[in-house]
Amino acid sequence: MKNAGLAVVASLLCAALSAQRQAFIEAGYLMENKTYGESIGTVNCYVSGAPMSDPAIQLNSGDWLELHFDLLGPEYLDYTLVPFHCDAAWHPTDLEANEYIQGFTELNITDFEDSFNTRVPYVHYTVNFPNDLMKPRISGNYLLAVVHEGDGQQAVLTRRVVVYEQVCPLHLEAKLSSTVSNRDTHQEADAILNTSDFQLFNPSRDLHVTLLQNFNWQTARTGLRPQFIKTDEITFDLYEVNEFPAGNEWRWFETRDLNYISMHVDRIEQELTPEIEVHLRPDTMQGSKGYLSEPDINGRFLTECRQGGDDRIECEYHRVFFYLKSQEYPAATFSIIGNLQSVNPADHRMQYNRQTGCYEATLYLKQGYYNYRYLMTDPFHSDGTLEYTEGNYSQTENDYCMIMYHHDYAVGYDRIIAFGRDNSIR
Repeated sequence: MKNAGLAVVASLLCAALSAQRQAFIEAGYLMENKTYGESIGTVNCYVSGAPMSDPAIQLNSGDWLELHFDLLGPEYLDYTLVPFHCDAAWHPTDLEANEYIQGFTELNITDFEDSFNTRVPYVHYTVNFPNDLMKPRISGNYLLAVVHEGDGQQAVLTRRVVVYEQVCPLHLEAKLSSTVSNRDTHQEADAILNTSDFQLFNPSRDLHVTLLQNFNWQTARTGLRPQFIKTDEITFDLYEVNEFPAGNEWRWFETRDLNYISMHVDRIEQELTPEIEVHLRPDTMQGSKGYLSEPDINGRFLTECRQGGDDRIECEYHRVFFYLKSQEYPAATFSIIGNLQSVNPADHRMQYNRQTGCYEATLYLKQGYYNYRYLMTDPFHSDGTLEYTEGNYSQTENDYCMIMYHHDYAVGYDRIIAFGRDNSIR
């Protein structure tokens, strides 16, 4: 009878958790990288010990991801980590949470620390996935949601991460475009999947392939189909569908030392307002100026302050002013892109200032080193283009990764059987 009672309690708890997850989905939260909290800043997710890495780990490898974020203000709030398993298209699967998570399926975030000696107070939070209390049972796409339990289950941020298996060797090769007309402006990534130790009955139906440039899901190439299927080898050497505009090397600035005017910074104002203001030097349209040969970190950022000992809690928040020198384009909009984790994502859209002749925007950022680009959107480029603002040059250095999903009908989810990486010049 005692065991039966425990089983009933466990069943009720599982049903309650399922209801919470369903409420999360029905509330309209998107399965994408998004910040909802108005006071949440500097969200970053990477493999532990490698701040410049992408949020992708191998199942049962011993690696884990670190998820970091700040809550601006002197008070801390209670947050919970809730992972969701998704299919190849980032739709929530029908699996129960305990089918894809071993241990606790929701976890209170208990690792937080107040900022130290900063003008703007904040609380820094850290949570690992997996950890001793929560581990993924299966591979696939996972959405990590951070939820505030104070006023109902409200998400303050969501981040996409990948947990993969390396069942099949995957060779990915990034190179110049095979399309003659795009050879100077685009890059492509071809792949060969070795299936000698894994039986695929219908690769064209059961394999789902995603190709990413610089781990950017907004420009992902999906639905790639095999070109050649052999007994133990599947080739993805396609035409145009696996191509990306190469872009240009990323623009950058750094604010690691706010007492020093670094390259690309025009001035730093520390006394006029309670918050520090960093004004960048005006940028220009790069589209017709040729390839810009500068080292970059492919759109990522790194928080760091040279006067402190702990970058997580001693970096200052400050307002960064961006200026893009240009004539006005009434039918176009300009925005700042890259992994700049501004407190307000809406600030990335720029406004034209006729007095300065610049498109301008102000982002609220944490001290560190940042990559960024300008994206132009107009009636002819509804998804945005870098052609005019940055230019596209095939010699640009970019990271590529391919995710190979296999839909397992026996268990009803998209298993990641291979994950490959390559760089366009290395």
